[in-house]
Amino acid sequence: MPAAALPPGFRFNKVVAIIAFDRFEYFRQVIDALRQAWGAHEYVVTIWIDGPPQNASSFDQEGWQSIVTYSHQLAWLARNASLGFRDVVVNAAETNVGVWANKKRSVAGAMELSDFAVILEDDIVVERDALRWFEWHVTSGLIFDRPDIALATCWSTSFPYHHGAVEAHDLLMVQQLGLLDKYWLYSWAQPWGWALWRRTWDALGAEWNGRDKKLGRQIQERSWVGTMPLVARCNNIGSMGFHKKGVAKGHVHRRAVTSGSFASLAHCTYAELPRRNVTGKVALEELYDFVRRGLGGNDVRYANASFEEHLLAASEFLRKQPAPWHSTC
Repeated sequence: MPAAALPPGFRFNKVVAIIAFDRFEYFRQVIDALRQAWGAHEYVVTIWIDGPPQNASSFDQEGWQSIVTYSHQLAWLARNASLGFRDVVVNAAETNVGVWANKKRSVAGAMELSDFAVILEDDIVVERDALRWFEWHVTSGLIFDRPDIALATCWSTSFPYHHGAVEAHDLLMVQQLGLLDKYWLYSWAQPWGWALWRRTWDALGAEWNGRDKKLGRQIQERSWVGTMPLVARCNNIGSMGFHKKGVAKGHVHRRAVTSGSFASLAHCTYAELPRRNVTGKVALEELYDFVRRGLGGNDVRYANASFEEHLLAASEFLRKQPAPWHSTC
């Protein structure tokens, strides 16, 4: 499908902003994953490194310095050897500005370069189709046809990591329910890998303080929404949470299954999966009621059921839907 015509003056420069501090082992994984994403060589990558704090025992000075050094190496490779990205811009603060101020300055800096930007923290690893997923919001014309869509995320509430063997079941559910090319709308702002565009930034940027919850409330106050894939296009490697008696406790940000688990991504065209209530909790959706046995992650008792049982349950669920669910990939 040909790309939609852009509105006059819309700067579709491809920019990724990475928010970093002192977690070098995570940071290098973020860079490596981004480098392998489709189209990464077309992107300007801006790296925003918060400065070293004073008298902070938990601060990793060596890790911070490694991030600064590696970032400058990436910039040299981009500019002198055409390796990695179109360009890399390093912004290392001389003093510690704080996590929220650093996040805001990273987004503001990215929006100076483009009317479309992808925002990653230093523990978000993208899958190879993540950038294409973000770009699709522009190239399809979706964000111009739907002014209520303010953000997009590559993360998903679906298929959380579990210490038990849930991946095989999750893969089957994605295939049987045709979820790989589906997204739905939600009334919040997920901070674990997201993109925004000029309209959103012009409306929210001035009063946003860099905090994740603040951004979410700003979205809700305007009755805006974001898009979320049913199968994540990125993963959070920095927070796994914990489980007790098969029930997830606290935030489990890592996913058990992402789009990287599948081979047919090149054929995906994206389609909205309607929700019962866009402003309500995702966990209350009929789909999550059905796939509570893995999709929502709060009950893993069904993970040990046979695949035949899962297939029958999926067929029965789909039979009750008003329209057939098909996947393009």
